[in-house]
Amino acid sequence: MVDRGPILTSAIIFYLSIGAAIFQVLEEPNWKAATQLYKENKVKILARHSCLTPKDLEDILETVSSAAGQGVTITGNSTFNNWNWPNAVIFAATVITTIGYGNIAPKTSAGRFFCIFYGLFGVPLCLTWISALGKFFGGRAKRLGLFLTKRGVTL
Repeated sequence: MVDRGPILTSAIIFYLSIGAAIFQVLEEPNWKAATQLYKENKVKILARHSCLTPKDLEDILETVSSAAGQGVTITGNSTFNNWNWPNAVIFAATVITTIGYGNIAPKTSAGRFFCIFYGLFGVPLCLTWISALGKFFGGRAKRLGLFLTKRGVTL
């Protein structure tokens, strides 16, 4: 019987790469638009109000809350792209390993729709891969046990 481990591992890597690329293409424009809107609103509020009042502070907090609802992580004057390549790969991996979303999730309808179908095909692929890994490591552990037994090592 042919060892399927390398083939399945290659399939997982390929599937994760394709999924990450599609998630990134679907979700990053939404993130960029939300980030741009956040920056524009921040400039408008600061230009309108030289001294902030409680109402002005509420405006700022509403802007930050709206941006955060679209997946924009805000730290001071900088923003963080949740849909860069490494995060997209991690998200794709959490979908097919059934771990769950984590901190990022698709915000667009297209991203959510793709996530469903990505998981439908990715989860069985991942489970098959995990099964092959178990057989691989189980066989190696059995051979190690036999080798140690022949050497006189006992429990």
